[in-house]
Order: sequence, then C-alpha cells, then structure tokens
Amino acid sequence: RGADPGAPCLIVRRGTRSRFTGFAFTAEDRADLMRLADATGAAARPLSDSVGGLSVDLVDPSGIPVRVVADTHTKAALPAQSPQLINAGRTLVRTNATQRPPRIPARVQRLGHVVLQSTKYLEALDWYLDHLGLIVSDFLYFPGQRDLGPTMSFIRCDRGDTPADHHTLALALGPRNRYVHSAYQVSDLDAMAAGGEYLGERGYHRSWGIG
Repeated sequence: RGADPGAPCLIVRRGTRSRFTGFAFTAEDRADLMRLADATGAAARPLSDSVGGLSVDLVDPSGIPVRVVADTHTKAALPAQSPQLINAGRTLVRTNATQRPPRIPARVQRLGHVVLQSTKYLEALDWYLDHLGLIVSDFLYFPGQRDLGPTMSFIRCDRGDTPADHHTLALALGPRNRYVHSAYQVSDLDAMAAGGEYLGERGYHRSWGIG
C-alpha cells in the first residue's frame, strides 16, 4: 500500500509464474459503478473482506483485464517521507545547511500510472474513453508520419474542475498486447535516487533511470 490514504495501490499474489493480471479504477460512487454494469452487461460482485466494496470486471480490446471498484475500504494515511529543501532561482529556502538523504527504501505514496502496449491501439483507446470517461492529455506520432494518426496517448481521469494527473494510463501501439510498466509517486527525486542506491547495494540492477 502507499502512504496516502485509500485502497491498496498494488496487490501481489504468489503464482507459478510472473504475470500481470490487470489493473483497477475507482468509480466516483456505487451509482456510477452500477451504471457501468448496466451499460456493459457485466455483474457487480463483492470484493474480498480485506478490500471491501464491489467490482465490475471487464476486458479491454487487447485482452487486458480492467476492474472498476466502488466503496472499498479506505486505509488511513501513513507517515510520508519529507522532501528535501530545494533552492530555485532567487527563491532560497536552504542556506549553509547540508542535506544527505539516507539510503533507505523509497516510501511509495500512491500509484501514478500504468502503461500498456496494444496491437489494437485505436480500438483500445476508444474503449477506455467510451467505457471509463477518460480523456486524452497528449498524443504522440511517429516523426514525419502525423497523417497516419497517433501511435501513443497519455490519458487522464476526467475530474471536471478538480486538477488531475497528466496521465493515469498511457497506451501505445506495439507488436503485441502487453503490460509495460507501472509508476509510483514518491516524495521527490532524492527519495527515488536514494531508494535506488539502497536496492543497488542489495544486488538489484536498474533497467533504466536512477530509481
């Protein structure tokens, strides 16, 4: 779970092999969830006692399981890592005070986004917009091939006047249907870098970046 209040941001279960079994969105309320169930013909089913609430389980055009939930248990906030004090331009918040972030595990605050690859990119994109009310923040195109249409989209939750992350889901055209990665929010860049050093000292190797 993350340090922010809410439902768990990741569920891991022991299995015979490593695999991605889907991801979930939280509906605004139970009425929204029931509207989705009615529109798709999918049943609303109770979740486990540890999570609580109801879920509607769907499958996107790429075969990726998608769960929408409502009324799940809200876990209380945990103590969060404090961000380092950063001087920017003429705004000086730290003078003659050394900062040495400890090499400890980065404390996840919440799930930031999920990235998927699809052979049915446009069909999958329309599905998420139509079924979940998501909206596109940005499109990417192959250089010099804009007339062929987008090949990747960064998609956010439509929260009206309430600010939302630039993207909760990123969807890319690719040679196969697959989960690419998840990103998790931490307090700042130093927490991520120090957490990466902590893992490196214990035999883990980065595939990309400093985290």
